[in-house]
Amino acid sequence: LLGGLSSTDADKWLYKIPVENSEMRNAMVEGARENAKPGAPIYPLLLDLQVERFKKLGSKAAITDFNVEAESFEGRLETLVTRLLRDYEKGVENVLLHLAIPTRFDREVFEYVVEKNNIQISVDDYERLKELSIVTVDDDNWLSLHRAVADAIVQLHKERQQEWQESLLRHFVKRSNPEKITNVDNATLVAFTEATRLRLKQGLNGYVDWFSETI
Repeated sequence: LLGGLSSTDADKWLYKIPVENSEMRNAMVEGARENAKPGAPIYPLLLDLQVERFKKLGSKAAITDFNVEAESFEGRLETLVTRLLRDYEKGVENVLLHLAIPTRFDREVFEYVVEKNNIQISVDDYERLKELSIVTVDDDNWLSLHRAVADAIVQLHKERQQEWQESLLRHFVKRSNPEKITNVDNATLVAFTEATRLRLKQGLNGYVDWFSETI
């Protein structure tokens, strides 16, 4: 949304959620501004994160839960993402740390991440991810995290990225190479796209050789 939301529109939307406490609505709106400057645009994604947290906290929500001190958009986004992840059950939080790496994922990716990293979460919880406001369900039923949120998660855990990316790269490479050409389907093509993207993140050095030998 170019220019962001107006304070009036944001307040009306929060009231319909419903967030009935006017001071809490004001705190949520102020924390969703693009930066700390008075009158800065209200960024819809940041407001969505505030609402997601409000829903998670329920009756325990307090006005101070939505205050944001960070000055920049990046800092404010990281603050809200950190809070939201902390509010999720540990298993959901841990799996999202991995699923923020690919641009898209499906149940098979989810199950691979859970098993590979011994994450304490039921594989049936995959369906619950579809209900999160930060997750989009695409037409082909693959899922994706909102890219800005995913990037913030990646930045918060940079020290583990190489290890996690390598693991997901192996998974997508395997799915990019069906035993029979007749088994190629949409999932194969998505896996191919994700594999090449993850390998490119490692740099161009050796990429051509890797591509010809692997894909």
